[in-house]
Amino acid sequence: MNLSNIIFDYTSMFRTLRGEANHVFQEVNFCADTLASLSISQLCLVVFHSIPNCLKQH
Repeated sequence: MNLSNIIFDYTSMFRTLRGEANHVFQEVNFCADTLASLSISQLCLVVFHSIPNCLKQH
């Protein structure tokens, strides 16, 4: 795939998503940011059956 096709695909996708895509800052989305940070320190898949303590404290 050449560069012009990639740019065309990106532009088409952007036009399709305009008005539907929103950015959420990590500082605002504390839960997702905390879980992402937790996942970095894990060596395998972790499934939580209850809210982790680090989220209960916030």
